[in-house]
Amino acid sequence: MTNSFLSELISDLDDFTIRVRLCTMWDAIKSKKNGELISIDMIFIDEKGNLMHGIIRKNQVNRFKDKLSEGYRFIIKNFKIVENIEGY
Repeated sequence: MTNSFLSELISDLDDFTIRVRLCTMWDAIKSKKNGELISIDMIFIDEKGNLMHGIIRKNQVNRFKDKLSEGYRFIIKNFKIVENIEGY
Protein backbone atom coordinates (compact mmCIF):
# COMPACT_ATOMS: atom_id res chain seq x y z
CA MET A 1 0.00 0.00 0.00
CA THR A 2 1.52 3.30 -1.10
CA ASN A 3 0.50 6.40 0.81
CA SER A 4 0.12 9.72 -0.98
CA PHE A 5 1.00 13.08 0.52
CA LEU A 6 -1.78 15.65 0.62
CA SER A 7 0.04 17.78 -1.96
CA GLU A 8 -0.21 14.87 -4.45
CA LEU A 9 -4.00 14.51 -4.35
CA ILE A 10 -5.97 15.26 -7.51
CA SER A 11 -9.59 16.40 -7.72
CA ASP A 12 -12.29 13.95 -8.83
CA LEU A 13 -10.28 10.79 -8.09
CA ASP A 14 -11.11 8.46 -5.22
CA ASP A 15 -8.40 5.81 -5.07
CA PHE A 16 -5.91 7.49 -2.73
CA THR A 17 -4.50 6.27 0.57
CA ILE A 18 -3.16 8.89 2.95
CA ARG A 19 -1.55 8.80 6.40
CA VAL A 20 -2.50 11.89 8.38
CA ARG A 21 -2.94 13.24 11.89
CA LEU A 22 -6.32 14.70 12.84
CA CYS A 23 -5.47 18.17 14.16
CA THR A 24 -8.94 19.35 15.09
CA MET A 25 -12.59 18.62 14.38
CA TRP A 26 -15.83 20.44 15.03
CA ASP A 27 -19.55 20.21 14.37
CA ALA A 28 -20.79 22.49 11.60
CA ILE A 29 -24.31 23.51 12.52
CA LYS A 30 -27.11 25.64 11.09
CA SER A 31 -27.55 28.40 13.62
CA LYS A 32 -30.89 29.46 12.12
CA LYS A 33 -32.36 25.94 12.41
CA ASN A 34 -32.00 25.20 16.13
CA GLY A 35 -28.43 23.94 15.78
CA GLU A 36 -29.15 21.28 13.15
CA LEU A 37 -25.97 19.39 12.23
CA ILE A 38 -24.64 19.95 8.72
CA SER A 39 -21.41 17.96 8.98
CA ILE A 40 -18.35 17.22 11.04
CA ASP A 41 -15.44 19.25 9.72
CA MET A 42 -11.78 18.37 10.30
CA ILE A 43 -8.28 19.57 9.58
CA PHE A 44 -5.69 16.90 8.73
CA ILE A 45 -1.91 17.27 8.48
CA ASP A 46 0.50 14.88 6.75
CA GLU A 47 4.18 14.12 7.41
CA LYS A 48 5.29 16.99 5.15
CA GLY A 49 3.17 19.54 7.01
CA ASN A 50 0.50 19.85 4.32
CA LEU A 51 -3.01 20.61 5.60
CA MET A 52 -6.38 19.46 4.29
CA HIS A 53 -9.95 20.26 5.29
CA GLY A 54 -12.15 17.17 5.50
CA ILE A 55 -15.90 16.79 5.89
CA ILE A 56 -18.17 13.99 7.03
CA ARG A 57 -21.71 14.77 5.89
CA LYS A 58 -24.51 14.36 8.43
CA ASN A 59 -25.78 11.13 6.83
CA GLN A 60 -22.36 9.49 7.55
CA VAL A 61 -21.66 10.99 11.00
CA ASN A 62 -22.90 7.97 13.00
CA ARG A 63 -20.65 5.69 10.98
CA PHE A 64 -17.40 7.59 11.65
CA LYS A 65 -17.65 9.97 14.62
CA ASP A 66 -16.72 7.45 17.34
CA LYS A 67 -13.68 6.32 15.33
CA LEU A 68 -12.07 9.77 15.21
CA SER A 69 -10.01 11.50 17.89
CA GLU A 70 -7.99 14.70 17.69
CA GLY A 71 -4.24 14.15 17.77
CA TYR A 72 -4.35 10.57 16.49
CA ARG A 73 -2.90 9.31 13.20
CA PHE A 74 -5.12 7.65 10.66
CA ILE A 75 -4.75 5.86 7.37
CA ILE A 76 -7.63 6.95 5.17
CA LYS A 77 -8.50 5.39 1.83
CA ASN A 78 -11.30 5.36 -0.72
CA PHE A 79 -12.32 8.99 -0.33
CA LYS A 80 -13.06 11.72 -2.85
CA ILE A 81 -11.22 15.00 -3.38
CA VAL A 82 -13.29 17.94 -4.62
CA GLU A 83 -12.27 21.54 -5.12
CA ASN A 84 -13.91 24.20 -3.01
CA ILE A 85 -16.25 26.07 -5.33
CA GLU A 86 -17.69 28.36 -2.68
CA GLY A 87 -15.93 31.23 -0.96
CA TYR A 88 -15.77 31.70 2.78
